[in-house]
Amino acid sequence: MTRKILKSAQNNQALYIICLMLFLVVAFHLLVSYLQVSYQKEFSQSLLSKAEDISSDLGSSIQEASALSPLECDSQTINKLRIILSKHEFTHDLGLIFNNKVNCSANWGLLADSTPLDSVLYHSPSGYYFASQVANIFPVAAKYDITNKGSVIAFTINAPFINFDQIK
Repeated sequence: MTRKILKSAQNNQALYIICLMLFLVVAFHLLVSYLQVSYQKEFSQSLLSKAEDISSDLGSSIQEASALSPLECDSQTINKLRIILSKHEFTHDLGLIFNNKVNCSANWGLLADSTPLDSVLYHSPSGYYFASQVANIFPVAAKYDITNKGSVIAFTINAPFINFDQIK
């Protein structure tokens, strides 16, 4: 009889340890899941905030440049584009586009040759045109993301989120 009681006590202990381990595994899993979801929400909010900052910066720089009069590729307009560009953190360059070609920019001045952009631009309902990783605009091997509205074109660096690996 003592053997039965002892065996029953051992079975109860084993069952208790198994239940405790199962509870700890489930609790740990729930905690890790909660922390992961929390981090992902915070990261996505930070990423969205940066995207909105970049969009706002581009829109603002294009709007300021569009207000210039006259919109010509002369030295005065190019200097005004440079002043506008200096106020904007995410706009890499500003230029004027005529006949689907960039004629001048704040960083490069007058451009003799540039690639026609009519085949690479995607239209948005808000009147902006966009393109990604466009090359041969300037006399360097760099690729730019571009935003165009009317006669003004804004350039951002390719993949502006490439170094976005920390929550800020």
